[in-house]
Amino acid sequence: MSVGHSIEFGRQQIPYALRFSARKQLKIEVFPDGRVAVAAPAGRTVGEVERILKKRAPWIAKQRIRFEKYQPLPSPRRFVSGETHRYLGKQYRLRIRQGASESVKLTGGFLWVVVNDTNDTRRVRVTVENWYGAHAAEVFERRLELCHSRVKQYGIPVPSLKFRKMRTRWGSCRKNGPIVLNPELVRLPTPCIDYLIIHELCHLRVHNHSPAFYRLLDKCLPDWRSRREQLNLSAVQS
Repeated sequence: MSVGHSIEFGRQQIPYALRFSARKQLKIEVFPDGRVAVAAPAGRTVGEVERILKKRAPWIAKQRIRFEKYQPLPSPRRFVSGETHRYLGKQYRLRIRQGASESVKLTGGFLWVVVNDTNDTRRVRVTVENWYGAHAAEVFERRLELCHSRVKQYGIPVPSLKFRKMRTRWGSCRKNGPIVLNPELVRLPTPCIDYLIIHELCHLRVHNHSPAFYRLLDKCLPDWRSRREQLNLSAVQS
């Protein structure tokens, strides 16, 4: 496998791994982590391969974006004592106590949950998810206000904000809003939340993943690539 190759698409540099083999046609694979692998017929030159890749660059970029938008979400939880939960990127251990008044509280590195029946994991789950949902609304509204201050100079309006649990997506938006965020996002570090919000805000101006979109994202959030990497890592850990 030959590595160290890349092609330009707009302002993007798309790296790819290349290998030559006894095959008739060139094959391009784009993986969920963004890697691009190319298998080319023996006898082709790197220059010939790159000419083909440049023609296919819009498709390659589209596939990478598709995987980017469908990042891995946290794995299913059992809602039992000792289980790890995260809030704004920090790790907490779940502790369940019996009590007449249901409540959830973060303290001393623990997520304390009070329910009537400590063996009722369904009730524990509902109580915890309600708490996360309420805090997500507060956090996202606050972060949206701060994030919009970074993009308003580009004529991007303040959108309405909605929340919806999604199985495979962190966020989405329509051409004129609203922005929809997955409440699970509140488990991740604040820089990841801001990245997702600004990403969606930029879509209100450029509703695709064209080079124009990335030029705008570069202006609004120059370090978005490192934030995206942090998002990917945090999502796996959550």
